[in-house]
Amino acid sequence: MKQLLKVAPLLAVALIALPTCRSDERIGNAILKSLDYSNYASQCQKLIIKLVEKSKVQSCLTIITDGFHEEIWGTPFFKKQPHLVSHFIIRIHDSEDMLNPDYKTVRVLKEVRRKNCELIFIFILNGIQAKRFLIFMDEHRVLNTRSKFILLYDHRIFTKDVNYIWRRILSVIFVRTIDSQNDLKEQNMIGFELITVPFPNIFKGTFVGKSLGIWFNGRLVKKDKLFFDKTSNLQGHELKVVAFEHIPMVLKKTSAFNEYAGVEVEIVKAISQVMNFTALYYQSHDTTDEKWGRKLLNGSYTGLLGEMVRRQADIAVADLHLNQYHLDLMDLSIPHSSECLTFLTPESTTDNSWKTFILPLSVNMWTGVLVSLFFAGAVFYAISCIHRSIIYGKPIMNPLAVFRIGRKFHCENTERPSERNVEQQRHNYRSDIFDTFSNCLLLTYSMQLQVALPRMPHDWPLRLVTGWYWTYCIQVVVIYRASLTAILANPSPRITIDTLDELADSSLIIGAWGAQNKDFFNAAFDETAQKIADKLEQIDDPDKSVQRIANGKYAYYDNEYFLRNLRLERTLEIKKDDGEVLHIMKECVLNVPVSIGLEKNSPLKPNIDKYLRRLIEAGLTDKWLKDSTKHLLAEEQPPAEALMDLKKFWSSLVVLLFGYLMALIVLIGECLHFKLIVKTHPMYDRYNPRAYYQFMEHRH
Repeated sequence: MKQLLKVAPLLAVALIALPTCRSDERIGNAILKSLDYSNYASQCQKLIIKLVEKSKVQSCLTIITDGFHEEIWGTPFFKKQPHLVSHFIIRIHDSEDMLNPDYKTVRVLKEVRRKNCELIFIFILNGIQAKRFLIFMDEHRVLNTRSKFILLYDHRIFTKDVNYIWRRILSVIFVRTIDSQNDLKEQNMIGFELITVPFPNIFKGTFVGKSLGIWFNGRLVKKDKLFFDKTSNLQGHELKVVAFEHIPMVLKKTSAFNEYAGVEVEIVKAISQVMNFTALYYQSHDTTDEKWGRKLLNGSYTGLLGEMVRRQADIAVADLHLNQYHLDLMDLSIPHSSECLTFLTPESTTDNSWKTFILPLSVNMWTGVLVSLFFAGAVFYAISCIHRSIIYGKPIMNPLAVFRIGRKFHCENTERPSERNVEQQRHNYRSDIFDTFSNCLLLTYSMQLQVALPRMPHDWPLRLVTGWYWTYCIQVVVIYRASLTAILANPSPRITIDTLDELADSSLIIGAWGAQNKDFFNAAFDETAQKIADKLEQIDDPDKSVQRIANGKYAYYDNEYFLRNLRLERTLEIKKDDGEVLHIMKECVLNVPVSIGLEKNSPLKPNIDKYLRRLIEAGLTDKWLKDSTKHLLAEEQPPAEALMDLKKFWSSLVVLLFGYLMALIVLIGECLHFKLIVKTHPMYDRYNPRAYYQFMEHRH
């Protein structure tokens, strides 16, 4: 150990000093019986020096060795590697459990992962120990499986339960010792056979190593390329692709079994043509349990996530978001697009059709118009009284007498006036249309409705006031008509929830599909997100939530395209009298990248990322996204022209019915007035009713 530090003073060395002991006697002694150890160590050192040269290591080298091979990594080896920037040496104790290694070992392995060392030697004589280390390395990702590996050949690391590892570690060379008694037939000569993983033939489920060459007497007898890309051509092998239907990335075709469309399906189709593999699509049987799947109490996963964790599928297409939740369970490709995650919320409208005729003017405006009607009527009556007092000498009536409704008439002389006296009075006083207060109110009201007067008043003061009041009425009517035209021509404004703050302050219950969505709001620190988290509930079926949204009591969280599809599919079911009641919130809660799922430590990731990047640069992913969502309208389009529908015309019918009702009430009132007041008056004569009205006209 001290010699290693002396020969590499300028190198960054991470050394694990563990208690030493003799190598496994059963394995080590068997080799020593058949081989000269010094010759073995010398030849093995020459081989690894040649392998380092062939692998073209530029920066970092990692050595994981046991006590039996510790002598190999001596001074001659490091003198041949002057170009190395840093290297790590991990000394493994023979009794160390590599499925649960020492903390110091794990700490150095993490540093190796951080440095991204290009070449890793694993020279552990005990095959069981090496196998357990490979399982630990793959499970916890302590080393980059896409680095170059050189291991000792041992049949115990090729058992069926670890075959999946050799589908992930492809840049690997196994060094198998060839002794003189068996293969080389020459005394005291040691040779090594170099074997690699026969990818993609490993997909067939059996491991039959592929020979790269034989090292003998300081040279390679058979010279094949040691490290090469094995995933560029998969030779037509089938890759299992687990799919989950989720718009817009995956759409299941109804015309055929297990046939899909969508953005990610098109991406896999394009990449499969370049990498020469066949995509075999299938769907997990328990995807109905939850969106992508969920974690059970025993630590296992259901649905699509379970397929990836159990290594049943090579690729997953399911609109997977690039987040830590998914990265802990699988590998993800580079993002091919992004999605806006937001809420589907209820909406209401201000379309009160029966109020259309009162909407053009505000409450204050209506109050002013009504007050002006009463005030104008009073002005007309006051001018009429003053003018009559000046011209005809008649006393001005007490204003309070106007409101004495139903007062009893007292007459000292109960005799009927003669027709001659009545005619004389009519000759002396010429009545006008504004002589009574009731007429003043009715006539000002009729002028406001653009109804002509029965005739112009006789008196010029009243004519002048009438002209100015007509001007006022024209202005009010023009304003009213212009506002009414705008209301009828434009759609009614909608009341919607468009920000996260508005949603948090509302009384709506919030639902999300998938544990990761709920965890996102629970982990947020801002106050608004915490309010959302308090009201959020996890659901298993979004279709059941649509009706609750339509009832104005619920909001649902998902990507914008999926929400558009929900709104489109349920359009006929969620229609109400006021129209569409589902609204997609304009504010994006989160813009999240979307990736394709890959098996953990998948060797396909570099090539898939490379070709996916080319598809993105060519604009094909954007095109496929537009093709998949072209039928999903973002917003309801307003009408191109002002069309009058029955709903808007209903206000006219309401006004008409209201007018009929008021006319009926007035008719009933007149009948009651005639029976209770007119017929009981002393001047009323059923045979000459005109005399009563002439008397009342003369009295006023």
